[in-house]
Amino acid sequence: TNNGIGIASLGYNSSIIPIKCAPDNSASDGNELPNAYDGVYYAIQIGADVISMSWGGSVSNITGQSLMTAANSMGIVLIAAAGNSSTNVPHYPAAFQNVISVGATNEADMKAWFSNYGSTVDVMAPGVNMYSTLSGNGGEYGLKSGTSMACPLVAGLAGLVLADNPLLTPAQVEAAIKLGCDSIDILNPGFEGQLGAGRINAYRTLDASASLPVNDESSFLVYPNPSKAQFFIRSNSLPESVRLISIDGKLIQYDMVQVDSSEYQINTYDASGFCILSMKLGEEWVSKKLLIER
Repeated sequence: TNNGIGIASLGYNSSIIPIKCAPDNSASDGNELPNAYDGVYYAIQIGADVISMSWGGSVSNITGQSLMTAANSMGIVLIAAAGNSSTNVPHYPAAFQNVISVGATNEADMKAWFSNYGSTVDVMAPGVNMYSTLSGNGGEYGLKSGTSMACPLVAGLAGLVLADNPLLTPAQVEAAIKLGCDSIDILNPGFEGQLGAGRINAYRTLDASASLPVNDESSFLVYPNPSKAQFFIRSNSLPESVRLISIDGKLIQYDMVQVDSSEYQINTYDASGFCILSMKLGEEWVSKKLLIER
């Protein structure tokens, strides 16, 4: 983003995948996203590592939670705006499990007057008078406020963490972000304990992420990945159980043939797209994301 034009954020060595969630020529100018969950599903399918969701409402639903659960199981970090109603009423998808809910602060680290708060908020980030792109065809920049402006800052921080340590799980990325936060409770009387872990701090988050343990990749290898209908598993330990699950949570049928003492051949039927391969090795379940191409 170092092109001297417009804006730059926290991410490093990251690619942005803009996903359109409304029809062409929509009269709402981006204020309504009738296909928001379809957009999340598309982001899962194409292998996004972080999904930023600056939208939502007060209504929860099983489909939305199932989609977030599937994304989390595939190693995707999910981040959403906490809402702009200055209430502690849960806002979705931010309040779903496995989603980092982001409230907004002003330049003085005080809760923005509009920002939601409460037990479902995980972290806070700057969200008042943020210079950013504007919707429309003019290629313009301007100042905007909202938890929708705070949310992408946390998404950029998640990208920064993963660029530094791509083996971290979503839970570890969330832990690093929270551990790195600066407490702002003392600056916000009346909101103590309702502003999540505090305002994000990128420097401290990278320090925290460096101390987190990573999965032992040497104990579990899947290749080729991407694969066709057939792929191989190499493991130092004998797997007690193997599961292959699609992104919508359905078990995928397969045959497994042991090639030698540490290698197994997997043949799938009618499976395509991203899925999660889980193996029980001893007392622990370990997982990897796999792309099956037809």
